[in-house]
Amino acid sequence: TVKSESGKNRKQIVDYLKKYNLTPDRMGCTDGGVQIYFEIVQVSLGNGNYEEKLRQVEPILKKLTELYPGKAGVLHLENYDAESESIPFVPAA
Repeated sequence: TVKSESGKNRKQIVDYLKKYNLTPDRMGCTDGGVQIYFEIVQVSLGNGNYEEKLRQVEPILKKLTELYPGKAGVLHLENYDAESESIPFVPAA
């Protein structure tokens, strides 16, 4: 069922967050997938492939701090995979 699949995904994501020492401020699920929030940055994970996506979060957040200090926005990992050459970050207006 959808509910049991959602619970399974949530546990899987929490396990990966621990594995990669990530501590989001909050996490949410919508039809569009999973979003996790680190201070002023929303990370949109989409659906599936969570470990590969979450493995990228810490180095990307560090780089965003350098490139966009104090800037809120959305990091789009929905379509990320090992072949991805870029990961979109959309600063808030």
